[in-house]
Amino acid sequence: SAFDAHPVGSGPFKFVSAVKDDKIVFEAYEPYNGKYPAQVEKMSWLLLSDAAARVTAQESKRTQAMESVPYLDISRLKNKKQQVQSVQSFGLLFLMFNCEKAPFNNPKVRQALHYGLNTEKLVDIVFDGNAEAATSYLQTTHPDYIKASTQYPYDPEKAAALLKEAGVTELKFELLATDHDWVKESAPLILESWNKIPGVKVTLQHLQSGALYSNNVDPGVYEVAIAPGDPSVFGNDLDLLLSWWYRGDVWPKRRFRWSNTPEFAKVTELLNAAVRAKDHAEAKKSWEEAINIIAAEVPLYPIVHRKLPSAWDDSSLEGYQPLATTGLSFLGVGRK
Repeated sequence: SAFDAHPVGSGPFKFVSAVKDDKIVFEAYEPYNGKYPAQVEKMSWLLLSDAAARVTAQESKRTQAMESVPYLDISRLKNKKQQVQSVQSFGLLFLMFNCEKAPFNNPKVRQALHYGLNTEKLVDIVFDGNAEAATSYLQTTHPDYIKASTQYPYDPEKAAALLKEAGVTELKFELLATDHDWVKESAPLILESWNKIPGVKVTLQHLQSGALYSNNVDPGVYEVAIAPGDPSVFGNDLDLLLSWWYRGDVWPKRRFRWSNTPEFAKVTELLNAAVRAKDHAEAKKSWEEAINIIAAEVPLYPIVHRKLPSAWDDSSLEGYQPLATTGLSFLGVGRK
């Protein structure tokens, strides 16, 4: 569309040009009269999808700031006198089930696989400590954080007992995973944990994210999947975050196929009650009850919440602050 080719807005910078998979160029917007006027005349954002290319550009000072520093490159950039900070985010790795397909229609089977995950090992090895094991749908730093009433510490014996209670003596399935770097690194450790549970045999297939959803998840041709997600890029409001995955048709009906359950109906009722609540405290009571149902049912539920490492050159940038979401912000940022 014309807007996509030449977007307009009312911020401190105006769009100049964009080249797909290369860069976006901005310049200061003179009529801007808000509280964050542009501190530089021109700004270019390089679009470097390759992690090694991003690190090299930052190391050589071709760029002044970068998002999504690979965890293993944090110390390398710090050694080059770069500022690197990991900010706890909502962004998560989730475990999702096809809740219409036996035996995953039984919440005990879904719970068993959560108890069977050695999440702390995942945090230490894959994330190098830059994540926290999920204790709720929300990360601990969220202003409305509620510790869920059901917790999933690593407990393979409990996992085996739950499978037995569910009448499952043999559980064989294929885990589908996206091909994001850190998801690819997480998947083998997840398989290692699960394959230690007696009677469980899991194989793995990595797919490009679009293919995973269009060819497998949306048509219901899958059993279990792991993928990343972060709706907090659209806002930190708890109604938004809960509605993203647990309200409406796209996810509960078409993707994790949980919408025909009484628990889904109750969560919908609670989310609607929170919207109608007379104040935030009343809304939070409804959200807490919804989170506790989701944590017990785990149709889709976080394994970890990531920390997002950003790097910037403190010797050339003034006032830069890393974000707790995907992206970079240069509001109020200038050159030294």
